[in-house]
Parts: sequence; structure tokens; C-alpha cells
Amino acid sequence: TQMKTAFPFLLQKLKSVPEGLADDSVLKWWSSTFEADSKVGGSLQLFRPSVRLFLSMPAGGAPSECVFSSTTDIVTKKRNRLSEETVEQLTVMRHFFRLQGFQFS
Repeated sequence: TQMKTAFPFLLQKLKSVPEGLADDSVLKWWSSTFEADSKVGGSLQLFRPSVRLFLSMPAGGAPSECVFSSTTDIVTKKRNRLSEETVEQLTVMRHFFRLQGFQFS
């Protein structure tokens, strides 16, 4: 019920966003908007988790495409009977170790 009544206020705030903001400016705008809203009652605070999730998403699909295409190194002619779960676990482990600086060639 609270979100239903706060939603028109959120839409009104979104209409006031200046066009052409850079990525870091959008984050600053949201931060200042949430801060100002919390001082007058905080109805926008209900949307804070959704906004944080939305703004944290990458703009393109390149990272996920990279992970997807790397599974061709795991699933080969000799390893074509691996289960989906095993392939997923191997892919996650591979990318985790790459982020940690390990090199498996």
C-alpha cells in the first residue's frame, strides 16, 4: 500500500531528471534525491533497493557473452556428456580464479 501511494511521487521525481547525465552524475542525482527525501518523510526510501539494483546492472551484454562463449572451452567433443550443473560450476570456478589472478592455460 505504501509503494502504491509513493509511486506517483517517484514518477514526478523521474520527470525532473536532467537529460544527458553522465553515469556518475545519475548516481549523484539519486543519492541527493534520496537524502532530500529522507529529510521530509522518506517515501522514496521504499524504492531504494530497486534503484540500486537497476543502476548496478552493466549497460551491455559483453561480460555475460564472454562467460557464455568460454563454455566452448569446457564443453568439447570429449566432454560432451557433462551435466548442465557441472558446466555451470566449472564456468563459475574458472571465472572466479581468473578474477583472483590465477592463469590456467
